Amino acid sequence: KLWYKNPFFRAAAAVILVAGTSVATYLMVNNKMTIRELYSDNYSPLTLDVIERSGNFVSDSITAGFIAYQEARYADCIKILGSLAVPDSVAAPVYLVRGLAYLEQEKAAKAQEQLSLAAKDTTSGVVDHARWYLALSYLATNQPEKAKYWLDLLVKEDATYKEKAIQLLNQMK
Repeated sequence: KLWYKNPFFRAAAAVILVAGTSVATYLMVNNKMTIRELYSDNYSPLTLDVIERSGNFVSDSITAGFIAYQEARYADCIKILGSLAVPDSVAAPVYLVRGLAYLEQEKAAKAQEQLSLAAKDTTSGVVDHARWYLALSYLATNQPEKAKYWLDLLVKEDATYKEKAIQLLNQMK
């Protein structure tokens, strides 16, 4: 008698097929990324393109802090930018870069303080960056609802990070 005509082998093959399909379905449905994985998957350092030099102490110090960030000297960046009395006109970029430096040091709670300050200044050119990285910092500290707030705001306001925010919100579902 041929093995594939044996009722025992047919039943065993059916059980294996059903079990395999069930396991595959379970793995596909439950293959959701953790909040921390979402952060890691979406985070990349911001590249600072424009640095202005004006020749005064505060401006030169801000420039030095930004250069320290670009050179991955994050502790120096935080120290330099934290020691300044910064005029309101450049406060948001300074808060942003300090927040990013804290993120690079995996100090998300401190990053949130700085990024929140930068995100409040809606007149600055860095508000979209601040909101995006603030959302990511909340993912880093496992606070998805707070991250969702900032991501929704990026989508609503048609921000630079709108498409990334939509994609991340979909991943969070």
